[in-house]
Amino acid sequence: MKYRSLEYLLFACCNSFFTPHRALDDAEAVLALLLGYLPESKAPVFKTLLDSSAEVFSRIWAVNAPYATREILKAHKYRWSDGETSTYKAWNKLVPQSREQKERSFLAKNIYPGGNTDAVKIVRSDALSRFSVRE
Repeated sequence: MKYRSLEYLLFACCNSFFTPHRALDDAEAVLALLLGYLPESKAPVFKTLLDSSAEVFSRIWAVNAPYATREILKAHKYRWSDGETSTYKAWNKLVPQSREQKERSFLAKNIYPGGNTDAVKIVRSDALSRFSVRE
């Protein structure tokens, strides 16, 4: 999904509206969202959330990627980090660990001259560390 606001998610998954920024309404909206279904896959939201929490993710850092490739990285959903809140000043993307090799291949083919991905850094995280400030 493109948007992350509770209002949008509730509308997209449950075709419902609510009055935001009132504690009880917000809590009921979150409950309705968790009991809903994803719009495209029709999978239950809560089950999808639980399954995702058990997955290990990899943050792929395209360190020293050529400046000329920034539009390619943006189009492939990489985000720029200025290094203030992270270890690297580089383009990065969070992917399930199972897609790690696919991303490395993409970088070798499209970003790094000669396919040399030695500068790529990979940081793996589980559900407990994924949203921690330590990453």
